[in-house]
Amino acid sequence: MNKPIFKSDELPMSEFKTLGLVKSGVLLIGSEDLQALLNGRRTDIKEFHDLQLGKSTVPRIDAKLSLFRNEEGKVELRMHPIYHQPDYPMELTDVEAEQLINGETTSIYREIKKPGEPDKVYLFEFDSETNEFIRTEPDKLVIPESINDESLTAAQKEKLRKGKEVELADGTRIRFTGVDSLPFRASKYALVASLLLDGGVSFILYKGIRALTGTKQAEKEAAYGQGYRNALEDLKKAEQEVEKKSAGVVKEKETIEETRGYTRSGRSR
Repeated sequence: MNKPIFKSDELPMSEFKTLGLVKSGVLLIGSEDLQALLNGRRTDIKEFHDLQLGKSTVPRIDAKLSLFRNEEGKVELRMHPIYHQPDYPMELTDVEAEQLINGETTSIYREIKKPGEPDKVYLFEFDSETNEFIRTEPDKLVIPESINDESLTAAQKEKLRKGKEVELADGTRIRFTGVDSLPFRASKYALVASLLLDGGVSFILYKGIRALTGTKQAEKEAAYGQGYRNALEDLKKAEQEVEKKSAGVVKEKETIEETRGYTRSGRSR
Protein backbone atom coordinates (compact mmCIF):
# COMPACT_ATOMS: atom_id res chain seq x y z
CA MET A 1 0.00 0.00 0.00
CA ASN A 2 3.03 2.27 0.41
CA LYS A 3 5.29 2.83 -2.58
CA PRO A 4 9.01 2.50 -1.70
CA ILE A 5 10.40 5.98 -1.07
CA PHE A 6 13.88 5.08 0.19
CA LYS A 7 16.61 2.98 -1.45
CA SER A 8 18.70 0.31 0.25
CA ASP A 9 21.92 2.18 -0.47
CA GLU A 10 20.52 5.22 1.37
CA LEU A 11 20.19 3.41 4.70
CA PRO A 12 22.08 5.24 7.49
CA MET A 13 24.21 2.25 8.51
CA SER A 14 26.20 4.21 11.11
CA GLU A 15 22.97 5.05 12.96
CA PHE A 16 21.83 1.44 12.83
CA LYS A 17 25.25 0.44 14.18
CA THR A 18 24.82 2.81 17.13
CA LEU A 19 21.65 0.90 17.99
CA GLY A 20 23.46 -2.45 17.80
CA LEU A 21 21.70 -3.45 14.59
CA VAL A 22 24.79 -3.95 12.43
CA LYS A 23 27.29 -6.80 12.68
CA SER A 24 30.19 -7.29 10.24
CA GLY A 25 28.52 -4.81 7.92
CA VAL A 26 25.22 -6.73 7.89
CA LEU A 27 21.98 -5.08 8.97
CA LEU A 28 20.34 -7.18 11.69
CA ILE A 29 16.65 -6.58 11.03
CA GLY A 30 14.06 -8.82 9.41
CA SER A 31 12.97 -8.46 5.79
CA GLU A 32 9.49 -7.25 6.79
CA ASP A 33 10.91 -4.51 9.01
CA LEU A 34 13.37 -3.53 6.28
CA GLN A 35 10.58 -3.29 3.71
CA ALA A 36 8.52 -1.22 6.15
CA LEU A 37 11.41 1.22 6.54
CA LEU A 38 11.97 1.52 2.78
CA ASN A 39 8.24 2.13 2.32
CA GLY A 40 8.29 4.98 4.83
CA ARG A 41 6.53 2.93 7.53
CA ARG A 42 7.49 1.95 11.05
CA THR A 43 9.04 -1.30 12.22
CA ASP A 44 7.51 -3.44 14.92
CA ILE A 45 8.51 -2.42 18.42
CA LYS A 46 12.05 -3.43 19.40
CA GLU A 47 14.05 -3.63 22.61
CA PHE A 48 17.39 -1.80 22.82
CA HIS A 49 20.01 -1.94 25.58
CA ASP A 50 22.81 0.34 26.81
CA LEU A 51 22.30 3.03 24.21
CA GLN A 52 24.48 6.12 24.25
CA LEU A 53 22.08 9.00 23.61
CA GLY A 54 23.97 12.27 23.86
CA LYS A 55 25.81 12.32 27.18
CA SER A 56 23.52 9.75 28.75
CA THR A 57 23.48 5.96 28.63
CA VAL A 58 20.02 4.42 28.51
CA PRO A 59 20.00 0.89 30.03
CA ARG A 60 16.90 -0.15 28.08
CA ILE A 61 14.38 1.41 25.74
CA ASP A 62 11.52 -0.04 23.70
CA ALA A 63 10.90 1.77 20.42
CA LYS A 64 9.83 1.52 16.81
CA LEU A 65 12.06 2.79 14.00
CA SER A 66 11.38 4.75 10.84
CA LEU A 67 13.33 6.66 8.21
CA PHE A 68 12.99 10.29 7.17
CA ARG A 69 14.74 12.59 4.75
CA ASN A 70 16.19 15.75 6.29
CA GLU A 71 16.30 19.19 4.66
CA GLU A 72 19.62 18.36 3.00
CA GLY A 73 18.10 15.26 1.41
CA LYS A 74 20.00 12.83 3.63
CA VAL A 75 18.15 9.81 5.04
CA GLU A 76 18.20 9.56 8.83
CA LEU A 77 16.84 7.13 11.40
CA ARG A 78 14.08 8.12 13.79
CA MET A 79 13.17 6.35 17.04
CA HIS A 80 9.62 6.18 18.35
CA PRO A 81 9.86 5.28 22.04
CA ILE A 82 6.93 4.65 24.36
CA TYR A 83 5.63 8.03 25.53
CA HIS A 84 4.21 8.47 29.03
CA GLN A 85 1.54 10.89 27.81
CA PRO A 86 0.29 11.25 24.21
CA ASP A 87 0.67 14.63 22.54
CA TYR A 88 -2.73 15.52 21.07
CA PRO A 89 -2.60 16.68 17.40
CA MET A 90 -3.78 20.25 17.09
CA GLU A 91 -5.75 19.27 13.96
CA LEU A 92 -8.08 17.15 16.14
CA THR A 93 -10.38 18.12 18.97
CA ASP A 94 -9.70 16.62 22.40
CA VAL A 95 -12.85 14.50 22.02
CA GLU A 96 -11.63 13.09 18.69
CA ALA A 97 -8.16 12.40 20.08
CA GLU A 98 -9.66 10.57 23.08
CA GLN A 99 -11.89 8.52 20.77
CA LEU A 100 -8.74 7.27 19.04
CA ILE A 101 -6.98 6.61 22.34
CA ASN A 102 -9.95 4.70 23.78
CA GLY A 103 -10.46 2.67 20.61
CA GLU A 104 -13.92 4.13 19.99
CA THR A 105 -12.75 4.80 16.44
CA THR A 106 -9.74 3.44 14.57
CA SER A 107 -9.00 6.45 12.37
CA ILE A 108 -10.11 9.97 11.54
CA TYR A 109 -9.97 11.35 8.00
CA ARG A 110 -9.48 15.09 8.10
CA GLU A 111 -9.16 17.83 5.48
CA ILE A 112 -6.94 20.66 6.66
CA LYS A 113 -7.55 24.12 5.21
CA LYS A 114 -5.18 26.98 5.97
CA PRO A 115 -5.37 30.45 4.43
CA GLY A 116 -2.80 30.91 1.68
CA GLU A 117 -1.79 27.23 1.69
CA PRO A 118 -2.90 24.25 -0.42
CA ASP A 119 -5.55 22.07 1.20
CA LYS A 120 -4.14 18.90 2.78
CA VAL A 121 -5.76 15.62 3.78
CA TYR A 122 -4.54 13.41 6.62
CA LEU A 123 -5.56 10.12 8.18
CA PHE A 124 -5.02 10.15 11.96
CA GLU A 125 -4.55 6.97 14.03
CA PHE A 126 -3.28 6.17 17.50
CA ASP A 127 -0.41 3.77 18.19
CA SER A 128 -1.25 2.22 21.56
CA GLU A 129 2.20 0.57 21.75
CA THR A 130 4.11 3.86 21.71
CA ASN A 131 1.30 6.13 22.97
CA GLU A 132 1.68 8.25 19.84
CA PHE A 133 -0.62 9.69 17.19
CA ILE A 134 0.20 8.73 13.59
CA ARG A 135 -0.55 10.93 10.60
CA THR A 136 -0.69 9.49 7.05
CA GLU A 137 -1.24 11.27 3.73
CA PRO A 138 -3.87 9.12 1.95
CA ASP A 139 -3.07 10.59 -1.47
CA LYS A 140 0.36 8.93 -1.34
CA LEU A 141 -1.03 5.43 -0.78
CA VAL A 142 -0.95 2.79 -3.52
CA ILE A 143 -4.32 1.07 -3.26
CA PRO A 144 -4.50 -2.61 -4.39
CA GLU A 145 -6.26 -3.51 -7.60
CA SER A 146 -7.40 -6.76 -6.04
CA ILE A 147 -7.16 -8.68 -2.76
CA ASN A 148 -7.42 -12.47 -2.60
CA ASP A 149 -8.31 -12.63 -6.31
CA GLU A 150 -11.21 -10.19 -5.89
CA SER A 151 -11.07 -6.93 -7.85
CA LEU A 152 -11.75 -3.87 -5.74
CA THR A 153 -14.39 -1.39 -6.84
CA ALA A 154 -13.70 2.35 -6.94
CA ALA A 155 -15.87 2.74 -3.83
CA GLN A 156 -13.89 0.09 -1.94
CA LYS A 157 -10.59 1.72 -2.92
CA GLU A 158 -11.83 5.08 -1.68
CA LYS A 159 -12.92 3.55 1.63
CA LEU A 160 -9.47 2.00 2.11
CA ARG A 161 -7.83 5.33 1.33
CA LYS A 162 -9.95 6.95 4.02
CA GLY A 163 -9.08 4.29 6.60
CA LYS A 164 -12.51 2.69 6.52
CA GLU A 165 -13.21 -1.02 6.71
CA VAL A 166 -13.92 -2.96 3.51
CA GLU A 167 -15.54 -6.40 3.41
CA LEU A 168 -14.78 -8.77 0.53
CA ALA A 169 -17.13 -11.38 -0.91
CA ASP A 170 -15.38 -14.17 1.03
CA GLY A 171 -16.06 -12.38 4.32
CA THR A 172 -12.54 -10.96 4.73
CA ARG A 173 -12.63 -7.56 6.44
CA ILE A 174 -9.72 -5.22 5.88
CA ARG A 175 -8.63 -1.63 6.49
CA PHE A 176 -5.49 0.42 5.95
CA THR A 177 -3.25 1.31 8.90
CA GLY A 178 -0.15 3.45 9.22
CA VAL A 179 0.59 2.12 12.72
CA ASP A 180 2.03 -1.32 11.93
CA SER A 181 4.93 -2.53 9.80
CA LEU A 182 2.34 -4.02 7.40
CA PRO A 183 -0.17 -1.68 5.72
CA PHE A 184 -3.28 -3.67 6.65
CA ARG A 185 -5.36 -4.67 9.62
CA ALA A 186 -7.66 -7.56 8.72
CA SER A 187 -9.87 -10.37 9.98
CA LYS A 188 -7.44 -12.86 8.40
CA TYR A 189 -3.81 -13.66 9.07
CA ALA A 190 -2.65 -13.61 5.43
CA LEU A 191 -3.67 -11.80 2.23
CA VAL A 192 -2.43 -11.60 -1.35
CA ALA A 193 -2.80 -8.19 -2.97
CA SER A 194 -2.11 -7.12 -6.55
CA LEU A 195 -0.86 -3.58 -7.02
CA LEU A 196 0.03 -1.41 -9.99
CA LEU A 197 3.65 -0.44 -9.43
CA ASP A 198 5.85 1.20 -12.08
CA GLY A 199 3.40 0.38 -14.84
CA GLY A 200 3.13 -3.34 -14.08
CA VAL A 201 1.12 -5.59 -11.78
CA SER A 202 2.92 -6.87 -8.68
CA PHE A 203 1.58 -9.58 -6.37
CA ILE A 204 2.46 -9.20 -2.70
CA LEU A 205 1.88 -11.74 0.06
CA TYR A 206 1.20 -10.23 3.47
CA LYS A 207 1.54 -12.63 6.41
CA GLY A 208 1.29 -12.01 10.13
CA ILE A 209 -1.40 -9.34 9.74
CA ARG A 210 -2.76 -7.97 12.99
CA ALA A 211 -6.43 -8.14 13.90
CA LEU A 212 -8.72 -5.20 13.12
CA THR A 213 -8.53 -4.01 16.72
CA GLY A 214 -5.90 -4.44 19.42
CA THR A 215 -2.36 -5.65 18.81
CA LYS A 216 -2.88 -9.40 18.37
CA GLN A 217 -2.47 -11.16 15.06
CA ALA A 218 -5.56 -12.30 13.17
CA GLU A 219 -6.49 -15.97 13.34
CA LYS A 220 -4.37 -18.20 11.08
CA GLU A 221 -7.07 -20.73 10.34
CA ALA A 222 -9.25 -18.03 8.80
CA ALA A 223 -6.72 -17.20 6.09
CA TYR A 224 -7.10 -19.79 3.42
CA GLY A 225 -10.22 -19.27 1.32
CA GLN A 226 -10.39 -20.15 -2.37
CA GLY A 227 -9.72 -16.57 -3.44
CA TYR A 228 -6.58 -16.50 -1.31
CA ARG A 229 -5.37 -19.79 -2.82
CA ASN A 230 -6.04 -18.53 -6.37
CA ALA A 231 -4.14 -15.31 -5.68
CA LEU A 232 -1.28 -17.24 -4.10
CA GLU A 233 -1.04 -19.37 -7.24
CA ASP A 234 -0.88 -16.18 -9.35
CA LEU A 235 1.90 -14.93 -7.08
CA LYS A 236 3.90 -18.14 -7.55
CA LYS A 237 3.47 -17.95 -11.34
CA ALA A 238 4.66 -14.34 -11.35
CA GLU A 239 7.71 -15.31 -9.27
CA GLN A 240 8.49 -18.18 -11.67
CA GLU A 241 8.32 -15.78 -14.63
CA VAL A 242 10.74 -13.42 -12.89
CA GLU A 243 13.10 -16.34 -12.19
CA LYS A 244 12.93 -17.45 -15.84
CA LYS A 245 13.72 -13.94 -17.07
CA SER A 246 16.57 -13.62 -14.58
CA ALA A 247 17.96 -16.99 -15.64
CA GLY A 248 17.67 -15.92 -19.29
CA VAL A 249 19.58 -12.70 -18.62
CA VAL A 250 22.33 -14.62 -16.81
CA LYS A 251 22.53 -17.20 -19.61
CA GLU A 252 22.69 -14.47 -22.25
CA LYS A 253 25.44 -12.72 -20.31
CA GLU A 254 27.40 -15.98 -20.02
CA THR A 255 27.03 -16.59 -23.78
CA ILE A 256 28.25 -13.07 -24.57
CA GLU A 257 31.24 -13.52 -22.26
CA GLU A 258 32.06 -16.89 -23.84
CA THR A 259 31.83 -15.33 -27.33
CA ARG A 260 34.06 -12.46 -26.30
CA GLY A 261 36.58 -14.89 -24.84
CA TYR A 262 36.60 -16.93 -28.07
CA THR A 263 37.01 -13.77 -30.17
CA ARG A 264 39.87 -12.54 -28.05
CA SER A 265 41.54 -15.98 -28.29
CA GLY A 266 41.11 -15.96 -32.06
CA ARG A 267 42.64 -12.50 -32.39
CA SER A 268 45.60 -13.38 -30.22
CA ARG A 269 46.69 -16.18 -32.51
